[in-house]
Amino acid sequence: MAKAIRHKLYQGYRYKDILVLLGDVDSYRLQIGKIFDKYDIPYYFGKAESMSDHPLVHFIDSLERVKRYRFRTEDVVNLLKTGLYGNFKQEDLDLFEQYLIYADIKGQSKFAKEFTIVYKGKNI
Repeated sequence: MAKAIRHKLYQGYRYKDILVLLGDVDSYRLQIGKIFDKYDIPYYFGKAESMSDHPLVHFIDSLERVKRYRFRTEDVVNLLKTGLYGNFKQEDLDLFEQYLIYADIKGQSKFAKEFTIVYKGKNI
């Protein structure tokens, strides 16, 4: 892993671009410390969090659900709410979700067609 990180740095990546996720930090803490020190790689052990709470896990799960359930409204909205697919304000996501429910837009065929949101007399 340390060699791969050094290679990424050689390619122009910065330390802040690299994140290592571990399932059980305590099992690897000493090994990582020794190896990263040897390769002069700074490291920090953040607080333990459940992997299931990570936004990337939610993103992948939502993406898979969008495909499996053929664009159910809640799956599309959950995908957008992860924050990893576009840069949307929460207010805009809430409005979008309300419109999808109001206009009964669900299913791959409806999402494949262009649709316009008319809100307060304006096309959005």
